Amino acid sequence: MDDCKLEQLQGRIFSQGRLLEQRFFEHYRGRASVQSCFRALLAYQNDDGGFGAGIEPDLLTPESTGIGAETALYYCDVLGWREETMLTQVTQWVREAIGNGLVIPHPPQNMRLYPHQPWWDSPDANRILSVAGLLRLLGADDPALFVRTDQLAESLLLPAELTFYDYPALIYAVYAPELPRRDEIIGHYVERLPRFLEKNSDHFPLFGRYWYHAQPLVDPAILARERTRVLAAFGDSGTLPNPYPTLPWWETMFTLDALMILRMTE
Repeated sequence: MDDCKLEQLQGRIFSQGRLLEQRFFEHYRGRASVQSCFRALLAYQNDDGGFGAGIEPDLLTPESTGIGAETALYYCDVLGWREETMLTQVTQWVREAIGNGLVIPHPPQNMRLYPHQPWWDSPDANRILSVAGLLRLLGADDPALFVRTDQLAESLLLPAELTFYDYPALIYAVYAPELPRRDEIIGHYVERLPRFLEKNSDHFPLFGRYWYHAQPLVDPAILARERTRVLAAFGDSGTLPNPYPTLPWWETMFTLDALMILRMTE
């Protein structure tokens, strides 16, 4: 992106974004350290080791949530930051959250007392797979937890056609090399990814926080095409088109995601 567009994006992020986005943008520009980004991220961590407090801006409950943990771990990955204490705390929170079950309970107890988008009233049973997959990617070591998440992945009914939020099982399979069903799950997704990318082209999935893990799995020609598409989509304002016009905060967030993932995977 040229300097003019970056200046326009900077204005948007500093007028509309949170400290978290501001720190990440400054890091992208080479003006802030990884540590400063990490300190901003830790503001969303709760005493129980999980993450909440609006780290997912569609879900503003202070309580720790599955999507909160997933979002925090995503930020660690794009920063290239592996911090043992935080990973241990998140892993402990996951273990306590699932108890004797296989899923992170959702919705959290007090969610409806705080602003949230209506889709968070629905079950979120597979979120444990993306959280556990990211924990494995970042180097967390908890064989007992991963035995449990392997059990869920082994029993999972795979979607006939991929929808935008079907990514947790793929993240888990990619980073669980000893999962017996790994090749089946990955093959199922790979077969359906071209149609999925076409149907969700307005989200630029391979350069967004949910689906960038699929980059090594797609045909190099498809990846090159998608990279060209996303680079061409940055407008004069420095932002990507927002697929959710009623949720304006995602404009700068998805744009910053794309910039960081483009750099991370170039």
